[in-house]
Amino acid sequence: MYTFHLFPYGYVYKLPTLLALLVISACNGGTYSQRKSIYDTLLTSSNYNPTMRPLLNQSDILYVNNIFELVSIVEVNDVVESFECNGFLGLRWFDQILTWNASDYGGEASISPDVKDVFRPRMVMLNTLGDRDLFEDDNAPLMVLSNGLITWTPGGIFPASCKLDLTKYPFDVQTCAIHMIVMNYMVEELQFVSDESNVSMSFFTENGQWEIIGHRLTTPTKYVRGQNMSSILISFQLKRKPVFLVISIILPIVFLSLLNLLVFLIPVDSGEKISYGITVLLALTVFLSTMSGMLPRSSESMPLIITYIFILMVISVLTVVASIIIVRLHHLEEVCEII
Repeated sequence: MYTFHLFPYGYVYKLPTLLALLVISACNGGTYSQRKSIYDTLLTSSNYNPTMRPLLNQSDILYVNNIFELVSIVEVNDVVESFECNGFLGLRWFDQILTWNASDYGGEASISPDVKDVFRPRMVMLNTLGDRDLFEDDNAPLMVLSNGLITWTPGGIFPASCKLDLTKYPFDVQTCAIHMIVMNYMVEELQFVSDESNVSMSFFTENGQWEIIGHRLTTPTKYVRGQNMSSILISFQLKRKPVFLVISIILPIVFLSLLNLLVFLIPVDSGEKISYGITVLLALTVFLSTMSGMLPRSSESMPLIITYIFILMVISVLTVVASIIIVRLHHLEEVCEII
């Protein structure tokens, strides 16, 4: 198998393979009629069926090599618990039917047929939030070499569900994954394999809210409807960048908690003791409402920051009650002195 890194419109291979492709390209100087005859001979012939695995011996396993090129993290939605990323999936396999002798066609060593005319593994996304059928775009580039090696580079936006643990929000670390599976073929017929255990990030653009601290690509076997099927599991470990949330939410809440204690320093005669406490209580209520709109309505992993705000609200309520009692007692003392 070849080790490769994905490029937007093809592959950047390691040096030996790259030199081989350069030699092929240098010799690729056939005429239009010679190239057309390759299409006519291979693709318009009744000998090729794009719905069948391209193996001369149908009892063999078709191995599909894959790599994932991550372009960007589009969004991690805390409310609906979803994850979206933009990327390309590089797939390669050998088609034993689409082979020819390049010297018989003027050195033509590669073709780029319509993807609908060539066998492709049909894939679905198990944990998607959108369409399950992947890569229906017929404009994704596909190249066939004379030895039958096919490279296909579909890409797009991958929306996936992601169970979030927000206990330590906004200092949390999340693990989200994209799980793709091949349909209609058992693991004895088609298997995904990979030379790389990690995701390629050659063209990755940093996200302003999340930092990728780990990633992994595996090809586990998935048990579906009584059959073992090959799948691709791409997982990401994401760490939230908390600076904005600390400045806009955490620090103001800490300052309010300090202000909450200063109510006992306000003189009773000023007449502002109760109103001050109520103002702090209302401010905490606004922050709690804001946080509730930013987080999922789930009781499984209650964020500690929500618990902290709730405790501050209880303390603030008790502070207001204590202020009312103090003011009341102060006025009773004044009445007693007058009497």
